[in-house]
Amino acid sequence: MKFTWITQGGFLFESASFRLAIDPYLSDFVEKKSNVTRMVEPVFSVTTLKPDAVFCTHDHIDHFDPITVPQIAKAFPSCIFAGPVSVAKKAIEAKINGSKILKVERGIPINLGPFEIIPVVAIHSDKDAVGIILKCEGKTLYISGDSEYSESIADEVLKYAGGKIDMIFICINGRLGNMNLGDALKVVKAIRPETALPMHYDLFAENSAAPEPFIAECLSENIKSFEMKQGKECII
Repeated sequence: MKFTWITQGGFLFESASFRLAIDPYLSDFVEKKSNVTRMVEPVFSVTTLKPDAVFCTHDHIDHFDPITVPQIAKAFPSCIFAGPVSVAKKAIEAKINGSKILKVERGIPINLGPFEIIPVVAIHSDKDAVGIILKCEGKTLYISGDSEYSESIADEVLKYAGGKIDMIFICINGRLGNMNLGDALKVVKAIRPETALPMHYDLFAENSAAPEPFIAECLSENIKSFEMKQGKECII
């Protein structure tokens, strides 16, 4: 299994030639709408992303990109679009084929190609927001999506993961309804994965954070960690 960090909370996972995109933000919609400063250029175009499925954790525009998502649907008519009810509503509004929209619920597994996904708790201003547990090739991953801190996060993740997580991808920016570095470390220390990677930084200058302290603290706890590079493929 391979993954590539798109940036922010976005990823591309690949297994058995199936390409699963999580929260792909590839446009400049946020910059134009909110007058923020983009720090990096998109590492994929819609054409090079070429997903078989897209999972959006919630309906905010840097996760459900109102430019990118319809472009994907047009370029790849067989692509499945999954997410909680708020995402399903946005997909319908974007005139995506209803047969390609998959509405998910917390705690109920779905399968997208070789990937099993279990939506789990996320505490965010979109009340329908979810994090996800992703299982594939004998590995179990947790992606926080956008979420504030709660002790319930670790409990629910471990419950639906079967007690063990191999890798965590967790937000650290500490603004706009997201955990800060300290909050993220609380979750990581409660779950005790083999590897924990910080995300949701270095896209917008006004909403970023330094990953180095998070990485150093994980390493001090004997939890593997490193700084992901946007667009660089990694093997799990």
